[in-house]
Amino acid sequence: MEVEGLKFRKLVNVRNFISKLASDYDAKCGKLNKSENLMTVECSGSNAKLYFEIKTERIRKPKVEKKEKKESENKKSEESADKQQEEKKQ
Repeated sequence: MEVEGLKFRKLVNVRNFISKLASDYDAKCGKLNKSENLMTVECSGSNAKLYFEIKTERIRKPKVEKKEKKESENKKSEESADKQQEEKKQ
């Protein structure tokens, strides 16, 4: 069984996920090994052997939103300025 696409924000959630799966298969897990961008755990039991590789990545907020906000604010201010000019002309 291979699972991809799961994302965890905290290490506690990763440990809970691993321990839950290990308990489902009656397996005991070894130590969580950490490197720069990969964590590995091996669990083994009488009927199953589980191996987990977890890639770590930093979650960053996208900077695009700030630019979009500034552009929308500029458009709003331009629109309000245009409306004021039209009102003055009338």
